Amino acid sequence: MKKILFILVFILTTCCLYANESTGYLDTVIAKINDLFKDLNILPQTVEVDQKSFNVEYTFDHELSNYIVNLVRKFKPTSSAIVVVDNETGNVLTAVGYDKKHDRIDYELPFSSSHPAASLAKIVTSAALLEQEVIDLETPLIFRGKTTTLRPYQLTETIYKSKKRRFRNRYQSFMQAFASSNNAIFGKAALKNLTGDLLQSMADRLGFNDNIMEDLTISDSEFGLADSPIKVAQYASGYNNSNTISPVHAATISSIIANNGLLKNPRVIKRIYSENIELIIPPLGEAQVFNSDVAENMKQLMEATIVTGTGRRSFFGMKSNLLERLDIGGKSGTFSGGVPYGKHDWFVAYAKPKNDSLGKGISIAVMNINSKRKIRSSKMVRNIIEHYFRDLPEKPEKESESSSWPSNLLNTKS
Repeated sequence: MKKILFILVFILTTCCLYANESTGYLDTVIAKINDLFKDLNILPQTVEVDQKSFNVEYTFDHELSNYIVNLVRKFKPTSSAIVVVDNETGNVLTAVGYDKKHDRIDYELPFSSSHPAASLAKIVTSAALLEQEVIDLETPLIFRGKTTTLRPYQLTETIYKSKKRRFRNRYQSFMQAFASSNNAIFGKAALKNLTGDLLQSMADRLGFNDNIMEDLTISDSEFGLADSPIKVAQYASGYNNSNTISPVHAATISSIIANNGLLKNPRVIKRIYSENIELIIPPLGEAQVFNSDVAENMKQLMEATIVTGTGRRSFFGMKSNLLERLDIGGKSGTFSGGVPYGKHDWFVAYAKPKNDSLGKGISIAVMNINSKRKIRSSKMVRNIIEHYFRDLPEKPEKESESSSWPSNLLNTKS
């Protein structure tokens, strides 16, 4: 009995010592990876610690990354950043940046948060409005003027009887407003139903104002406190340069919706090991951002963007009938500013097989910064989805008989 007890104590002591040693090495290795990434814009394959050489395996899908590198060199935007995240695991499958001026791949750009969030902020606002239950998808809303501007007269409730187009009252449902990215409607809806605190609270839960990554130390995406009525409208619609986001965070927000409101912190490090030590990487961090009802409504909003909204032209006529076999939702955003400076064109999307047995799919963020030539980010997202799901099995005949889109999306006019 004493021998058995001694053996158990020895095993437990050895395991504790190994765990402590593993944790110490893990922290040091990750710190060195971050230093090299920050200083030299590289992710090293090996790291030396205390005369031990540790191999580092990353989560990247090299075939997909090579395809995306060729894609950006084909379209040649002034600058570009593309991130693809696995919805199931949170693994970053690719993170590619491109600098046309020097014709080089920039691996830091996908992780930098110096880019205006633009209309991606409408995801924050929509989730807050739906959670407060002050609005539903079919709520009719009045607006005047252009959908792309946010002028003081567009935020008033005064009804003008005028023949001038900019004063004429028009209507859109909340779903149509999201799909067409209507700044005026989102500004007014936030002024009437939300506060700066409610907006920032939802933004924080979606990963703003914090390091979204599990293993890389990157700058936070920023969503400030709107402390005046005009700021509430601007922040809610994305019509400002103050709130910023990184491409990796943008892809993660899309994955939250695909995962029914569950945030899975993205990571790039898959495995760290030496000749005789396997470092234990902690489980992926998770948090429930909003409930399944809000998530389901958010999916319908993002799917409307693909079917009738700002993404409809890019996704029309998609290859291999993928629209019939995938659930695809997206959100566009455009605003000038940021670093690098220029007109930032965003498109974030998720794509997941309708057949759950085929996995949870991917989420994508494409950000192009264009000077003269217009490169549609939504078109590049479509190309990535077509490539990634090129071998997706056909749906069974019984499933294909049903409509691939909810009737309220098919009947929506933008």
